[in-house]
Amino acid sequence: MTHLLFASVLLTILAQASGTQPQTEGCQIHLALTGDTTSMGVSWRTETAMTGKAVVEYTQIGAPKNSTGGAQATDTRTYTIYGKTSGYYHHARMTALHPGAAYQYRVMCNENFTAWRNFTAPKASGGTSTKFVFVGDFGLGGAGPPAGEGYLTTSAFAAEAFGSAAEAAVDMIWVSGDIAYANMHGAADFEKTWNEWFDAMESACAHVPCMVSPGNHETYLPKVFGSGETAANTTGWVAAPSEFFEQDEVKEAQADGAWNFTAYDSRFKMPDAGSRNMWYSFDFGGVHFVSINTETDFPNAGEAFLGGWGDQMTWLRNDLQQFRQKSKDGWLVVLGHKPIYSAAPGYASNGVPIREFAHIQAAFEPLFHEFGVDLYLAGHQHSYERSAAIFNNKPAANGTVHIIAAIPGGGCGITADFKEPFPEWSVVRYPGNGSPWNDRKNGTEEAGDLGYGIVEANSTMLSFTLKLSKSGQVVDTVVIPRR
Repeated sequence: MTHLLFASVLLTILAQASGTQPQTEGCQIHLALTGDTTSMGVSWRTETAMTGKAVVEYTQIGAPKNSTGGAQATDTRTYTIYGKTSGYYHHARMTALHPGAAYQYRVMCNENFTAWRNFTAPKASGGTSTKFVFVGDFGLGGAGPPAGEGYLTTSAFAAEAFGSAAEAAVDMIWVSGDIAYANMHGAADFEKTWNEWFDAMESACAHVPCMVSPGNHETYLPKVFGSGETAANTTGWVAAPSEFFEQDEVKEAQADGAWNFTAYDSRFKMPDAGSRNMWYSFDFGGVHFVSINTETDFPNAGEAFLGGWGDQMTWLRNDLQQFRQKSKDGWLVVLGHKPIYSAAPGYASNGVPIREFAHIQAAFEPLFHEFGVDLYLAGHQHSYERSAAIFNNKPAANGTVHIIAAIPGGGCGITADFKEPFPEWSVVRYPGNGSPWNDRKNGTEEAGDLGYGIVEANSTMLSFTLKLSKSGQVVDTVVIPRR
């Protein structure tokens, strides 16, 4: 039964592999790790509140029919935008899972149970190896890049979620900020854009956990409000101080206010660190994963006026310290939206981070070095770039490898225009110097350069591979040795 169920879902995925929009039940089902390897989180959307009816049923595949378990959503979130309720986002937890076992589940969505979907429970204590997809700056297109461009990558993600005869399936998918680019699609399409992204990702994220970190495009709205709407009656809107407009990202988005991460906070449910998805950590597959917030709640944060989620820096120091006390040489991977190191224009001068990236460096790099972070994964800069192991602006044998992988699809297209000379720490850049795709005019050529990362870890090595969404071509691979 297990193989038949997986084969049925995989056939559906392969039918979508052309990069077209998938068909869903509109419930936006997605899984998430919880930090407890005997459980799995599940989230979904309904049009109505579903009070007392938002439940999930689940059973181990091959187990007796009367062994079905159930759980009610313990956390339902909603928000109002342009005077309309966005829908209701339910978060439940499937518990008492058997390590490594295959399960099927369904949720109550808009008064009916959905079709059954399947997932594999985490290995005992998270296991000793892992393989996952990483990408930053997603979107599906239509705000610069051609509409639907990002479907090439969602289809590739779905295939990675189930694996093949040649490659094992991934354990999770991680999108490190700037997830749907809803703010760039105008007032009328803000919610529509979020919904389309979730519908597109459901074919993957309903079967493997989908983890996220906050980015700058989760923070604000376009300035055009709907008819009769103003900032005052749009829940969650926060007035932006004038100095915020000095940042290019806000000028480009034509924003005059901030949404304070409301959609991001409502739609996802990450392991709880008391910060509502803004930062968190967990152990999985022999790796300690740490998601940080590069937007707020650190000294001189670029979006400091949206802060107040907690004391991120004290939490981070304590978290890293506790991990190193129990594992002196265990793999330590940090994920965030904005990078510290990039050779792209506007990020560094003579190899030294500038502007907001200098503030991120000042806050986080000393902790990375003190506690031996092996790999920092980021997005924001729309290209692929890999550094040498680095600390304090210079290659260092005991430093952290920094990787930017932000070319999955239709956020803003591939925009980096690398120019020589390059800092000594910048090892690989893709598409490369003077890329003709950075002007977003040739959608066909740009589509061929879209890609994502595959991260693998076991007891002896940690690796990152850049893979193109359309062709499957491997562009770059690096293996990070034990310290």
